Amino acid sequence: MKVFDTMNARSKSVDQKRSFSAAWKNLQLCLIPCRTFYERNYEMGKAVRWKIGMANGDPLSIAGLGRKWKEVDGSQTLAFTMLTLTQTSTRYESLPQAGR
Repeated sequence: MKVFDTMNARSKSVDQKRSFSAAWKNLQLCLIPCRTFYERNYEMGKAVRWKIGMANGDPLSIAGLGRKWKEVDGSQTLAFTMLTLTQTSTRYESLPQAGR
């Protein structure tokens, strides 16, 4: 099996990508609890990490896909990927993307 180095799955193409399509088709959905996450901002011409979270510090959940597989030694490994959106939300319009 090929090792994939990505951590995020684009919601609009998750069903088409080999790395995520099986989990999507099998409805291996999950919620990823966190207090913050980071998004790249390219406003200054290079990637700068922005910390994003609730203003009051409360936890939030991110939609994701979960997957497990058996390792060579017989143990099971669990993994997940976050589902990401294109900039359709007005909250994220202020986060410039690469190539824009």
